[in-house]
This record gives sequence, structure tokens and C-alpha cells, in this order.
Amino acid sequence: MRRNRLRNVAIMYFDQIVNSFSKDVPRQYSPRFHIRREDLGWRIFDGDIDIAMVLVQNVVFDIWRFSPWEEPIIHNTEPLDKVIDLHTMHNTYINMGKHGWPEAWTRKSGTNTRIDLGKESGEELEMSFHLTAPSEEECTWRFRICYDPDWHRYRFSWTIDARKRDFYGFEPFNLMAAGAVEDRAERRRWTHSVWESTDGQLRRFVHSNALFVSCDNWFWSRRNYKSPEAWVGYAANATFNPFVLVHKSNTPLRGALCECLFDEHILWGDAGVENFGSDGFFHFHMEVEVVNAGKNLAQQLMEQASDLQQLDKLPRTNYVLPFYVDRVNSFDAQVDLNKPEDCPIFVVSANSEENCAWDRNIGHADSFSLRLSGTAAGKRNELFTKCAVVRVKPRTSYRLSGWIRAESVEEFACLELSTYRYASTNIINTAKSRNVKGSGDWTMVDAVLDNVDDAYVLPKLVLSGKGTAWFDDLRIEEVH
Repeated sequence: MRRNRLRNVAIMYFDQIVNSFSKDVPRQYSPRFHIRREDLGWRIFDGDIDIAMVLVQNVVFDIWRFSPWEEPIIHNTEPLDKVIDLHTMHNTYINMGKHGWPEAWTRKSGTNTRIDLGKESGEELEMSFHLTAPSEEECTWRFRICYDPDWHRYRFSWTIDARKRDFYGFEPFNLMAAGAVEDRAERRRWTHSVWESTDGQLRRFVHSNALFVSCDNWFWSRRNYKSPEAWVGYAANATFNPFVLVHKSNTPLRGALCECLFDEHILWGDAGVENFGSDGFFHFHMEVEVVNAGKNLAQQLMEQASDLQQLDKLPRTNYVLPFYVDRVNSFDAQVDLNKPEDCPIFVVSANSEENCAWDRNIGHADSFSLRLSGTAAGKRNELFTKCAVVRVKPRTSYRLSGWIRAESVEEFACLELSTYRYASTNIINTAKSRNVKGSGDWTMVDAVLDNVDDAYVLPKLVLSGKGTAWFDDLRIEEVH
């Protein structure tokens, strides 16, 4: 993927990124790539050093070394066989996307998926992933890794070709990077995405779950990229700033940001008549690469980029309240949409008549709390944190404590603390506080979860049956 450095000014940012990797003196090196098959997939080595992993089940690439001359960049230090899900991946989570795929591709029956290993060893590696539907629609991802002496780095690239019976674009590529949704500021690796828009201007987007859940998330996550070349990246970490470089696309390009995981969706726009082939299919083509832009370049682009308009001007449908770890949460203020929030959040409707509400008149030590209301016997109302996760240490106990005030609670109100994997529905273990019922003043309760052996925990506020309960001054802490 060598490129001519003398390019039109209109695409200077793309060239600035690509040319930043070129060194004055090429550094000759002969890699000894080879693949080792393991239970989870294929581990990629250069000599005796592992540099990446292909998780075969979902066709996911996890890359942690971009150069033979630099230290590996690993966010999660647990062994690979201990990886629970994409929150605990080592570094990158590069997959084949799913958004906008034809319905036939997502069906388990009738769709054929094949993985072919081309070159399994040598100075470059190749492998291909083929997806074919009964309609003869298909998509092929061809992966290649080589060493570039001008860059002094490995190059991880994909060529993607698809043919469809309709002209609608879809997502062929997706990048998530570990550490984007951590629950504490010191664990966060990125706060923004940065890209070049269709007008050649640099834009940046704050990573705020609160923005998505309080506004029209799909509208605010969509972005149009400059074509036929495009790029989007995370910024700005001290050692690792992953950028997706689209070297070529035969249709317009757009991106989207997932509202919970901040993964960068790269999507083809709709095809035109020029993409219609003699075989009766619309043809899509993309050449894409993932690089580590480094701190200096990423920070420079971040400083030159402009933010979107003031997001607090948007009409809100929900209130968003932070839930910090290792401190008391009194729910006296919402998350600022203009800043990257670095904690899980409680989301409640702005309609105060809803069963879950932000009460600004009643509180334990002030005038703020979260309120749950029930109107039917046996019905369970609950409120739990969303988006960023509460990361915890393995084989450690944790306590969720707080105050509950009850009014005419016929069954019970309580706190729950659970371990889970990937989604809040995948509960593993749960600890429950004592029940509060009837009517009375504020009562302190706690739930202790012993010997947690999962990546993160989920705090819940629970009301069962008729009545009203207020929750305030909540805290999660390690039990020593």
C-alpha cells in the first residue's frame, strides 16, 4: 500500500497520517510469520513473539504488537484463555461488522461461512473469510500482514469485496478498542473519535454514553466520510491510538459510533448504476488498514479538530446520572454531555410520572434521589447502570451499600449486586440486601458479593409490588 506523497491538498489529512509512518532511512527486516492453532482460534507469531490473535468463532482480530522494534501494547493482561468477552479483550476487537447486512446473511441456516488459510508462514501471511448466502450474494474478506521497511512496522490490511442483489450499503468492517468504556478515569484509554468529514474538515466526537441515551443516538452517531479514501481514529492515548484507514472504496462511506461500546462502524453507502455488474449483482469494494497513529499525531489532529455544537442545547428525553466507583453517589447532578463521562450511568425518563424517576425534592442528605414506583402486586421494577461497566478484581468481594426510604411498599425494596458477562442479562451470581417494606424513614442496607470471579459487576435498585421507594447515597467498594 505504498502511496505517492505528492497529493492533492483536499486529502492532505489522509496523506499526513500515512506519511507520518515513513522514516528517512528504511529499516530492513525479514519477519518469520507463522500461525499456531489453538482452542480459541489462531495465534499469529513473528518468530517466537506473538503479535496477534484471530478468534475464529466470530472472526475477530486482536492485535497487540504493531512493530518488531517496540513493546507490545496490551490493555488486558489476563491470559488469552481467560478472556471473557470484548470488554476484557487484550487490545483491539476487529470484526466483520453486522449492521445493515442482508437478512439472508444473518440466518444460521443456508448461509455458508468458510475460512481459508493462504500463506501460513513466511515473510507475509494471508487468510480469507467467505460468506455466501443461498441467493448467491456473497462477501469475502482477505486479510494480509507484512512488514514495511519504509514504515519500520507491520501492516495489517483487509481487502473486502461483496456482491448484492440490491444497492443498499452495509457494514463490512468494525473496530473496537479495549479500554474505551472503563468505569474510572485512570483506566480510560480514549475520550474522542476524530475523523475527516466530506468537506475536508477535521471533526471530533466526545465519547459520552449520556449523549446517546438522552438524545437521538442514531442521528448523533452517524458521520459522513471523505471518499474514496477515508479515516477515523481514537485519540489520544500515550502509546496506542488505533486508526482505520480506508485506502479505497468504490461507493461513498459513512461511519457510526455504537452508543454503548464506542466501536467504529465503517459502512458502505448505497451503490450506484456504475457498481452494477453483468452478473446481475451490485459490487462493493474496500481496501482498509488498521494502524497505531501514536500519541503525537493523534493529539495534533485532536487539537486541530472542531467539536460538534454544544450538546446541552439538545432536547432531552431522559435524565442521565453518574454512578462512580469507590465513592458515595448522591445523584445531585447530571452528566455533562460535552465531556467524556468515565463511569456507568443510571438513565431515567424525563417524565416524572414514570415508574423510574429522578426525584429532586427528596433525598437522604440533600434533596436528590432515585425513585421507583409500583402499581401492581408482584410486578418487579428495577433500575441498573448502563453503558460503561463496573470493573472489578477477580476473586475479590464487593459491597453495594446505600439508603432506602419506603412509602406504602407492600412487598419489598432492596439493593442487588450481580456479576455478569457482556450483557446485563447474562447474570452469573447475585447478592441481595435485606428488604425494606411498609413506610418509614431512611434505612441503610448493603449487599455483599463474595469472591467475584468475573470481569465486572452490576448494581441494581429493586422495588417489588405496589408502593414507592427512594434510593440515595449508593456506593460500591472492595471488601477487605
